[in-house]
Amino acid sequence: MLVRFQHDSAKGLTLDRILVVDWEMSKTGITSIELGQFVAEMHLVQLCLPQSEKYASLVLKHYLQEYGYTTLSEEGKESMMRHVGAHIILLAERWGGEGTVNVDPQTLVREAVEILLDRDGGVSRNRVLGV
Repeated sequence: MLVRFQHDSAKGLTLDRILVVDWEMSKTGITSIELGQFVAEMHLVQLCLPQSEKYASLVLKHYLQEYGYTTLSEEGKESMMRHVGAHIILLAERWGGEGTVNVDPQTLVREAVEILLDRDGGVSRNRVLGV
């Protein structure tokens, strides 16, 4: 929270403005982490809310274009995918339950582990990224 005061000769110190700042939105994060978290969230929407799959795919496509996925090194892309896998594991229980198509959380975790291990030559990455 940022508070700005003004000095008024007649009134003394007066409140001019209060600003609430979301610090996550006020600075650039580490690209691979930011992309990884968002990609994981959109992938979960695609898997667990099929009625929103088309929209999530479109949002993901444009987010990746605008946020700099193509400028990441191969190491950066691998780091991003590790964050995707880890984030899916953390959210599997929440996304795999009520209000979704009832995707088994263990299925989500297994997919996340495959993403983390990257044993399929990039197939998991391409599926998640929609390429």
